[in-house]
Amino acid sequence: MKKFLLLTFIFLPNTLFAYIPHADFIIEQVAKKHGNGHYEIKLEVTLQKGDRQSLVHETWSIDSGDRLRLIARSDDFYLERLYIGDNYYFKNPNGKTMKAKVSDEFLETWFLERSKSRLRKDILKTQLATREALRWDPTKVKDSAATEKPIRLSRSRGIITYALGVPTPVGQTQLNPGIWIEQDKFVIRKIRFPTLSEVTADEYGDYSKGMLFPKTRLVSWGAQTVPIRVVSVNWKSGKSRVSFESFQKTAKPSKSQESYLSDFVAEFYGKFR
Repeated sequence: MKKFLLLTFIFLPNTLFAYIPHADFIIEQVAKKHGNGHYEIKLEVTLQKGDRQSLVHETWSIDSGDRLRLIARSDDFYLERLYIGDNYYFKNPNGKTMKAKVSDEFLETWFLERSKSRLRKDILKTQLATREALRWDPTKVKDSAATEKPIRLSRSRGIITYALGVPTPVGQTQLNPGIWIEQDKFVIRKIRFPTLSEVTADEYGDYSKGMLFPKTRLVSWGAQTVPIRVVSVNWKSGKSRVSFESFQKTAKPSKSQESYLSDFVAEFYGKFR
């Protein structure tokens, strides 16, 4: 009997192990992995061009994926920003508070957003997947080739993931955008934007209050790559520091010095921060 059960298990159809849930379920599970309450995350960002390198120390104060405060400093520059919704605020060298739109390739929100609806909205806004793909119901569609499915099993750096987005057709040289979410943990493993900028996320740590956050990420665009490493992730009790009033009172003006890496720094913080 045991031998029969073993053989039955071995020869079960692959479709039983390739179950694809609805996009709403996947997105909801991702949002649930982003903790609860206030956090402070410290990161090291390594910007290198040729043999020149700048190590940037970032401190993020976090209420949610769309309410954050950043302090970034290196030997060459200092930057503070307050992110609220689709805008961010900063103080120019004269101390005047300025407002600007958050880039469509802003990275942190993807790893911090706790709202399923906002995460879904961001996927659509950045064109990682179509509205039809997010509505696609795998239980009501006849089986088709894996490459034809808008949500399908794939791999990212050897890890099995759900890939959301239009598959890149065979023979097409330019890769299509998409987002890859780990099948087991429902954490983001890779994002490819329409500009072909990419971020891969590895070594997820399990932190306080249900926060799963990648200890290492690699951002790439064109010929450039930037590694991001976690220094610490801490849950913070008490009152949030992510408010416009607090920013107005305590934020320091941005400042920078001309250097070999100035353009590179400006490009990274313009696109991804």
